[in-house]
Amino acid sequence: DNASEWTALNNLWGKGDAIPNVDFRIATIYKNTLPNETILIWDVPSKAEDFNGAAIWNFSNFFWGNRPNSREDLFGFPFQIDALESLSVDFDFEQLFGNDKFKIAMIMFMTDESELTNFSNNDGDFFFVFDQNGTYVPNYTHTLPDITIGGKPFAVRYDLNPDNGYERRRVIVKDNEKFMSGNLDVKALLDMFADNSFLNTDQYIYHLQFGIEVTEGYGAVRFNQLEVNGNVGTTYYVDQQNGNDTNDGVTTTTAFETFDQAEAVVSPGDTIEIIGEYTNTSYNPSYVYPEDGDSANLGDVSDPHIWHSENTIRINNLHGTASQPITIKAHDENTLLKGDGANIFRVSNSSY
Repeated sequence: DNASEWTALNNLWGKGDAIPNVDFRIATIYKNTLPNETILIWDVPSKAEDFNGAAIWNFSNFFWGNRPNSREDLFGFPFQIDALESLSVDFDFEQLFGNDKFKIAMIMFMTDESELTNFSNNDGDFFFVFDQNGTYVPNYTHTLPDITIGGKPFAVRYDLNPDNGYERRRVIVKDNEKFMSGNLDVKALLDMFADNSFLNTDQYIYHLQFGIEVTEGYGAVRFNQLEVNGNVGTTYYVDQQNGNDTNDGVTTTTAFETFDQAEAVVSPGDTIEIIGEYTNTSYNPSYVYPEDGDSANLGDVSDPHIWHSENTIRINNLHGTASQPITIKAHDENTLLKGDGANIFRVSNSSY
């Protein structure tokens, strides 16, 4: 749907010799715009292993954002997890007919790269299950305490594949419960994994997928409502040594050279990260105050370098909002501000 940030997509996994209308039938029906009132319909006669992999594992879905080889035109995707001020989902699902051999899920994939990559290059995922008959909960290495969402019990799991470093995060409804309507605070769940050192918030997310996972069975689910609400600010990078003010500033490899350039484009909710050493323009680390021969004299007070008024970073008339503040931070432990002018960091006429 080019008029919105949503795109319909069907994932079919198998051996490649499954026969349409024999081994599987799927359809996505929507009227004007995705995703509200969209109906996902499926018929997968038997499990894939019954035909030695000939049948289909199906994930009928639609996604919010960009995805490699499907859609790459939307501004603001991917977004850095650390830049999230809020991210939540309002939803209302309705099963129209069929059996219970399916699950409604939300999936996000993470990567360290700040550009779209192929599926195989993702570093991990986040999988949330709203409805799963029997509620299989994987026996992953790390089990976090159960949580309650919308009055329903959820299991929380984390696992790391030692061979390839792929991280799996699962939040799955338990006890055959169904979480079919309500609000989901996605950022709170991401924060939960991050607080337990199971999520690197420097990673990026390209899209949120919502859909029906089926290995066997038939049915239809209507998404009466599905709305993602997020304050996803843009992160701009400043690298005085390697950046250039003609860059777009949105990745570490296309960073701006000057803080002034980042300040000129930043908006409420955005973040500015400073990489490496940053100094005022005429900063001279080798400067020695001259002596006039009088040991009681502190130096030549006429030396203009003593009196120059440069600021290493000068912020003036820059405004975020109470709900969308502008964040200025070090990129990592190697960030260092230096100055020999009026101020290293000066802020005036600014808020939030």
